[in-house]
This record gives sequence, structure tokens and C-alpha cells, in this order.
Amino acid sequence: MHLIYTHLFFPHKIVNSKGAFSTLYPTGTWSGWYFTEEIKNAEKYGYKFEIIKGYTFKKSLIFDAYVTALYKIKCSVSSDSPWYTISKLLLNSLYGRFGMSPLLDQNDTINIDDLNLYVKNSDIAVSETYNFGDKCWVSYRPISDEGLSLPNVSVPIAAAITAYSRIHMTKFIMEYSADICAIDTDGIKLTCEIDEKLIGPELGKMKFEGEFIEGVFIAPKVYGGITTDNIMVVKVKGLKELISYWKLKTLLYVKNIKIPQNKWYRNFSDATIDVEAQIYTLAATENKRELIIDSTGKLIGTKPYMLEEGVKFKKEREILYYLSTLLVSFKYLAIPAPKNLLSLPSNNIEEPIKVPKINMSNLAIVV
Repeated sequence: MHLIYTHLFFPHKIVNSKGAFSTLYPTGTWSGWYFTEEIKNAEKYGYKFEIIKGYTFKKSLIFDAYVTALYKIKCSVSSDSPWYTISKLLLNSLYGRFGMSPLLDQNDTINIDDLNLYVKNSDIAVSETYNFGDKCWVSYRPISDEGLSLPNVSVPIAAAITAYSRIHMTKFIMEYSADICAIDTDGIKLTCEIDEKLIGPELGKMKFEGEFIEGVFIAPKVYGGITTDNIMVVKVKGLKELISYWKLKTLLYVKNIKIPQNKWYRNFSDATIDVEAQIYTLAATENKRELIIDSTGKLIGTKPYMLEEGVKFKKEREILYYLSTLLVSFKYLAIPAPKNLLSLPSNNIEEPIKVPKINMSNLAIVV
């Protein structure tokens, strides 16, 4: 069972609690820089914008020959051919190459006595150092790009490519919104079949990857299931050790699971590779969307964050309670305090139906 509140498709980048960038697809209000074609697409589905300022660019099919030639090579060879790997990498890494930071790391080998000169230099940020006797290898990055010879990058080109991808996926989001289990930049997991005309080897069409008898989708790049051929499939980004689908499924009921694994670390100073045992903590996170938990503690879905001027709107967690069908009447729905619901009998309902909200601290009732 999955509970869908809203599938939104217009992005906003925020800085998370760890200081790293994270992309949300929220509701609410915020400001940012966006590609014009993506704004036009969003307006068709109800998004509203106030244009503050912008830049204009000339429009051209600058990668038409490049993509056509490489895609032709990719389709003409088997997937185990080196040509397949090379052409696929060149196609997939194109937009990333243009989106690289113009501030690239620089590396120097210096006398170890001079290291403090680098550390105290306010014009650079030292990221790594390795000692080799009386010498030191130091990696650093300039704070500003002023006066630098910038590499061949173009953030507008990279932004346009990813925006066009989201525009393309919007069609699937809007048409199959009630059947979406998970969605990526270039793929979607559904509880229904899609139009066969949308599947094929041509550019822009979907490739059918498989079908699950059942599955769970815990977080971005974290999902698993049992295929129609009774094959267990589990995908967890960053996890080296194999886990079963049944263990992954427990994350619907428990906060996290801890998995021991070995991680390799390079030691340049000693010219060695160290293998260290560590614990990988796997959990359903709220980095992208808010979790929806029912009254039994089970994870049953997610919903988008609401922003107020780009800041996450703080509100009480919404919990879905199950009521006995014998108790569904106006007087029970008008209970003044959410805590009173805790004493009500509960049924093991597979597909709860959402009842309109009442004024009870944003508490949602389902029966």
C-alpha cells in the first residue's frame, strides 16, 4: 500500500543541516534561478511565478550531431562491448562536464615547513595534505575565480539539459500521479502499465526494466522487491554488502537497520590501502519529503515539504489514525483532542480511505 499526497516537479535547492546542498520538490513560496522553458512548462500545471530578473541566450541545437553519432554507436553494439561503455559514458557525462565548478583543485608539492603559509592564506581553502618525510603534498582551491583562466564549462547549458529532462518527466508525473511509487530524473516506478507507445529504443522513450510482485521504496536510490520471476532485487546506494528484500522491508516498521561492511581507504603517505570495518546505517530519511506514519508506527507514504519564502514550514507531524468502521459518525469525527483517538479500537485495514481533515492540529483521520 502507498499513500500519495502530491507529486510536484519544480525543484528548489536548499542547504541541509549538514551544510550540503539538497534538492526539494516542495509546495509554498521561494525564489531561485530557473530555465525559462521549465517555468513555461510549470505554468501549464498551476505554478505561479514573479520574474525578477534574468539573462538571455542564443538558442541552437549545439549537441545534435554529437548525441546522434554516439547514440548510434551505443545501439549498434552489445552491452558488453567497450564501445558501448565508452559511448554511454560520453553521452551521460556531457551535461555534468559543463556543470563542473570553475574553481578546480590545485596541487603542489612543498617543503613541510611551508605548509602553514598555505593554511593561513586567506585566498585559498586547503582541502587535503599528505606528508612524505620533509615534503608535503597539498591540495587547495581558490576562494574566488577572479583572475583565473576558467575551464571550458557552462552552467546554463548544464541547467538547460537537466531542466529539459524534468520537463519530459512531467508528462509521466501528471498522467500517472496516482500510481507513482518512486521517480528519478530518467525513470519511474508505477503500480500500472504505461502506454506502449512511450516504450522503445529511440531517444526520449522509456525502457522497460522489469515488474515486481511487491516492492518497497524507502528513499532515493533505496528500493527493493520480488520480480514476477521470483527474483529478489535490492538497490541501496552506497551499500557494498548485500541485504535481503525482507530485511529492507523492515524499514517500514523500524527507524533504521545497521549493517556491518568493510570500506577501503587510500593512504598516500604510506602508499597503502587500509580496509576498515564500519557500520552502515540504513533509514528512511526526510531529506527530500516528509514521512507519513500511521498510528501503529508504520511508514505508509511521503508528502512534499511546504516552504515559506524558501524556509521549511514548521508544523506538527501528521499521524494517520485508523478508526473502527462502527465508529464513523459525525460525533466521533468531532472529538476535541487528538489524544482521545488513542483509546479507540483499530482495524487492520489494507487500504485506508482518507476522511476530510477537521480542525485538530492538522490531524488527518483515515478509516
